[in-house]
Amino acid sequence: MKQKLISVVVPVFNNEKYVNRCIDSILNQTYENLEVILVDDGSTDGSIKICENWKQKDKRIKIISQKNLGAAAARNNGAKQATGDFVSFVDNDDWLRPEMYETMIKTADEESADLVFCKFINVDEKYNRTYVNEINLTKENLKNPFYFFVKRKKKDVFFGNIACCNRILIKKELLSSVKFNEKLSFNENRLFVLHLLEKTDKIAVANEHLYNHFNPSFDNKVYDENYFESLTRYYGEVSAYFEKNNLDLLYLINYDYICNRIKSKIKNKNFKAEMKKLEETDEIFKTAIETTSDLDILKAAKVSSPCKLNLIYKKKWNLLKFLKVKI
Repeated sequence: MKQKLISVVVPVFNNEKYVNRCIDSILNQTYENLEVILVDDGSTDGSIKICENWKQKDKRIKIISQKNLGAAAARNNGAKQATGDFVSFVDNDDWLRPEMYETMIKTADEESADLVFCKFINVDEKYNRTYVNEINLTKENLKNPFYFFVKRKKKDVFFGNIACCNRILIKKELLSSVKFNEKLSFNENRLFVLHLLEKTDKIAVANEHLYNHFNPSFDNKVYDENYFESLTRYYGEVSAYFEKNNLDLLYLINYDYICNRIKSKIKNKNFKAEMKKLEETDEIFKTAIETTSDLDILKAAKVSSPCKLNLIYKKKWNLLKFLKVKI
């Protein structure tokens, strides 16, 4: 029986420090029937040279070049060029366990699946495991949109990364109707996987940690206007999804949006004044604060600290900063 071909799509952008490790882990898979599509997203460092060196060594590699359009566009472009039976997406600073594709294609064959999910491990720059993703990864949870928006439920059980596209082996046909939203600079993963799961019930789970997600520690995240433009677009997309599917989950993205806005201001010396200005000028923030009911707060408290929520929704900005509450 002929082995199925897996197309591995890797967006590459200015990552000369780690892309070599990523490509090496793909080419050294125990499952060898791969085509590796490296999509250069307008790199200006040595990344493309590293890709070209690998191409000279291994005929399974293809290189596509595009101007800098972002990871979503790079994934869409790579998927369009893919000729495999299945497609897998890998980020250019992550790396795979050697048996990842062998395990996942075997699972796909045994269960006649269109989508195969696996577990993954978060690893920091010192190769410490920041946490092992221990989600109760079941078909039932995957088909429940609630789990795509919850950061954690119960102590030390994480659900937030259920939507990571890099942990999935995807039947190529599904990608004819599901694309990454190129207008989003983050969280495009979440919407992509949600829409993917709308297309099929043929889901399988490989309950092994096969994907290493590089998760460096950043102390000072920068929130610029482009970030919040994308956040607003994302908020609109998710709200529309909830409405279309009659889901009472708006409180989850209200809380997420509010927290991101607070984090962007909390280090400001005039924090209280900045928050007052935000209440007056940001329509989504204002609406989320004003329309969130006590019942919504109780619902959100299942996945967050009730004390934190009360401080936020009662607009106790200075107390929030004084207590140094992590949002």
